Amino acid sequence: MQKDLPERRNQITQGNFHNIKQWLKEKVYHYGNLYDPLELIKKITGEEINIKHYLTYLNEKYAQLYGF
Repeated sequence: MQKDLPERRNQITQGNFHNIKQWLKEKVYHYGNLYDPLELIKKITGEEINIKHYLTYLNEKYAQLYGF
């Protein structure tokens, strides 16, 4: 979603969830129960689940909050 909707955070702060809901419909909800979670993650992202992305997210978030 980050790659497809780079302005999503601004849209969220404005209360606009339309593009996010549309993205979820097309990329996630459309497939319902056709894929196991790990298969669906790979289909959406193009790679297997990777902790690196989550750690990057946490570092960015807490660096902003605590200034490190």
